[in-house]
Amino acid sequence: IENVTYNDITIFKADKTEAKLSEYKDKPVMLLFFNKENTESIEVLKKVEEMYKNYEDKIQFFMINTSKDVDEELENTYTIDIYYDFYEEATIKYNVEQVPSMIYIDETNEVFNAKTGFTTTDALEANLDILSNNI
Repeated sequence: IENVTYNDITIFKADKTEAKLSEYKDKPVMLLFFNKENTESIEVLKKVEEMYKNYEDKIQFFMINTSKDVDEELENTYTIDIYYDFYEEATIKYNVEQVPSMIYIDETNEVFNAKTGFTTTDALEANLDILSNNI
């Protein structure tokens, strides 16, 4: 993803509870846009799930399902919170044209990295380490 800058967004949990990115403006954030129908998306979601416990106190994770339908199977499979972009606000504001898309935002609201497509465990971990100042 090119020319990505911080944009506030409103996304939703399955129960329609709102979450605003600006509520976490002083904390590093990782956005993962994914779709269950995309194999690479699910592989990256699984990788993030595996690493989540190591970073949950340092990084706010938003796993954003680009499908408009709440998926009970996803909700029951992962411990990390799944969010929904029901109105495509986040997808549009972050120029997401393909999934998976990962956007890393530091505690000063600067996007320091954005990537589309499959990522390796090492690359994902390196970005999370930088984001969490764990280097």
